[in-house]
Amino acid sequence: MNINPYINTIGITGIIGSGKSTVSDLLEKKGAFVIRADKLSASVLDIHYEKFEIVKNKISKLLENSGKSKNIHEIFSENGVNRKLLGDAVFSDDKNIKELNQIIHPEVKYLFKKQISEIDDPDKIIIYDVPLLFETDLYLYMKKNIVVYAPEKVAILRASKRMGLTIEQVKKRLKHQISIEKKMSMADYVIDNSGDENKLIIEVEKLWLFLQEIK
Repeated sequence: MNINPYINTIGITGIIGSGKSTVSDLLEKKGAFVIRADKLSASVLDIHYEKFEIVKNKISKLLENSGKSKNIHEIFSENGVNRKLLGDAVFSDDKNIKELNQIIHPEVKYLFKKQISEIDDPDKIIIYDVPLLFETDLYLYMKKNIVVYAPEKVAILRASKRMGLTIEQVKKRLKHQISIEKKMSMADYVIDNSGDENKLIIEVEKLWLFLQEIK
């Protein structure tokens, strides 16, 4: 029997730079159990991950098949995988991105299930912060889905500053994400992060009441 591990989980997403991580942090302070897909992905690419050698071999093969073998010695280090260099190597090709996701996502799901199994409070609100919630159809398995909204121009500037990327690099990554307008139309709840921090805190208070009601 294939049990859905996300059945009691609230998915939260946005576009790059929209502020979903900030919202997740605020929800965590209010008592939610927050799992971050980015952190799980980083764990998969860390040399201490129990299945790292398997992951490394698959990524090496992907790089070789896509003509990026010369980058392997830079992408792999004594700590594992340099995520920025790996992203730079594959983000120019949709096929490579898809294949990389097929390598990493099953491992992320495995780690997600391990974290879920450690929760001993049945009333705990569980938040899963996932950049590609809709792109990977993961939203179909969630209890509810939340989108953090910010205008694309604002999100691009935020992401560029936070990640140390150029505007063009951020725009290139955005091309591989569903538009914020489309995500809003697919969400059960939209939180507005187009204003300042004080306005966002008020928005999160409203969201927390919503989550309490559906718990």
